[in-house]
Amino acid sequence: MSRDEFVALRKSLGRTQEDLAHDLGKRVRQIARYESGEVPIPAPVAQALKELVQKR
Repeated sequence: MSRDEFVALRKSLGRTQEDLAHDLGKRVRQIARYESGEVPIPAPVAQALKELVQKR
């Protein structure tokens, strides 16, 4: 998953980075790192975000 897709999915949920960090059991700084492209988004995190979108 690209960082742009990650951001778009988070925003489609109406969630802040802080909200998403809580939802995914991550720290806010880690979400910011994914979104900035500083670190790659792990497949399990991408899958968890996709599942959140599907449940919406």
